[in-house]
Amino acid sequence: MKTKRRIIILCLMTILMIGVCGCNLGTNNNPSSENTQNTEDNVILSERQIKILSDQGLSTDYNKLETNQKEAIVAIEELLKHLEDKYEIGFTYLGYNAEGVLEDEKLTAYPSDGDELIDIVTATRKGGEITDNYINIAIRPIYNDIIVNYMKQTFSDEDFRVFSSVNNSNITELPITAADISCNVAASNMIFFDSKNINDSEFDAFREAFIDWMKGNKYFGSNQLILLESGLVEYLSPYNYSDHLGGDQYSRRVSFSINYDGEVNMWE
Repeated sequence: MKTKRRIIILCLMTILMIGVCGCNLGTNNNPSSENTQNTEDNVILSERQIKILSDQGLSTDYNKLETNQKEAIVAIEELLKHLEDKYEIGFTYLGYNAEGVLEDEKLTAYPSDGDELIDIVTATRKGGEITDNYINIAIRPIYNDIIVNYMKQTFSDEDFRVFSSVNNSNITELPITAADISCNVAASNMIFFDSKNINDSEFDAFREAFIDWMKGNKYFGSNQLILLESGLVEYLSPYNYSDHLGGDQYSRRVSFSINYDGEVNMWE
């Protein structure tokens, strides 16, 4: 994963050198960063903008930048400020793509209290309108905890792991509570079980109960239940669970989806 990440960063750094700022940059989360640099073009670069440019090896003198680099560093600050003003939290810059023939202008960042690998927020500007997916990112830990707490009624903490991601939602405002999730969220859940303490019969019984519980609470989306070989669950994390989906690492893998009309589709 680290190797792939280095390759991506190097590629995006190259893009930035010709005018578009790249990935994994910017750590100043303060929306009111002190402005530190005046320029002849009357553009004032914030500390955050200066750090982004510096991290990419570009001049921190606005007037020495190429035209598309000037446009990019200004747009990055605009989009970050939009997110910070809208949600009243800090965001750290990850990457930026200028508008092109085949894509819209897009910024990626992560919230100051989030994880840069799994809590990636995308802000897209099209026709002057900015949209973002932060609400889905904010829902994820709440949704994940709902499932974890349900499973604790049957299993010990060490016998399972849950990794959820939110694909879509009808929720538009913060704060978000557990009660808001019902009927308003479509998510994907990867649930792993340790065969050390959970057998096939218990796995099947939970699957049936879980489907009924999901339907009853109107929790929609896709789910995978994976019965891992003994002892593997303790090594799982949000960053590596996909590495444990090889057929030699589990004995059972059941997938099912629950549609908005309550229809269940299942395959194993």
